[in-house]
Amino acid sequence: MKAKEIFAVGEHNIGWVSEFFQEQFADTLVESGVVLQSKTLLRNMTDDEIIKKFDVKECSLGDVLATLDAGTEEMKDGNYSFFYVGSCVVFVCWDVDGRGWFVFAWERGVSRWGAGRRVFSPATDTDIFARDSMTLGNFDTLPDLLTINEIKYRKI
Repeated sequence: MKAKEIFAVGEHNIGWVSEFFQEQFADTLVESGVVLQSKTLLRNMTDDEIIKKFDVKECSLGDVLATLDAGTEEMKDGNYSFFYVGSCVVFVCWDVDGRGWFVFAWERGVSRWGAGRRVFSPATDTDIFARDSMTLGNFDTLPDLLTINEIKYRKI
């Protein structure tokens, strides 16, 4: 099916779709996808910084849809979740009044994504952001000795 038929108000808990999303993807065929993994940004980052630093891979509209259909309560906290699809960033937000997903699209390189936003990507290994996991909040990989402002902290 085409995106204009699937990403439509009333389908898949979608409550609103932006005009830019419709212009960019209306006639795109949507095939089945997979539920993607995410990480939460702890600092503001541009698209280029996110893609380069964490080797984020592009996903399909089918992946976006599968992820929305499996939407966790965490995804429904009012923060944006975003996906890299073609030359665009597709970002979604659950309407806090429970009316469904608001679906937007934007050109890459235009926005700076704030801390608290979630980036979704197909997994390239067991942890898609393992090379710099501390930046995104995975604190299981802290070093044995950490120095911050000349104060040393030892892992216990």
